[in-house]
Amino acid sequence: MKLSILAIAAAFALAAFAGAATADTHSIPDDDIDARMIFHGSPSGFSNAGEVDLQTVVYATDAYKEIERGRIERGTGTYWIRMEQATSQAHRAIAKTAEEEELDLVVMKGYLEDIDESIPVKDITDSVVSKLEDG
Repeated sequence: MKLSILAIAAAFALAAFAGAATADTHSIPDDDIDARMIFHGSPSGFSNAGEVDLQTVVYATDAYKEIERGRIERGTGTYWIRMEQATSQAHRAIAKTAEEEELDLVVMKGYLEDIDESIPVKDITDSVVSKLEDG
């Protein structure tokens, strides 16, 4: 009898723990998924989300600063090559920051708020810019 009471208590404890572990898991509904807004992670089954202002991050990259320093004319081949490099640098810095801060999803700033304001999200823009500035 004592063993069955312990088994029942253990089952309730396990169920409570499993419920607590999944209580903070979020998903973006399929109809609202926009891959252009997602920089890191999967939109289904995330629990620690971050957001970033991509324009601010791109402007902080060495490649973008090279555009400004060199006064490279918008629309030229050199301009588009540097912009692609700036975007790639930004995406790498976002991914690295996400891993360091243990974020399982990083999206464009405001994206999650537009879908569901109740999803907690951390703005990592300053952290990503700092990472770029530190080299």
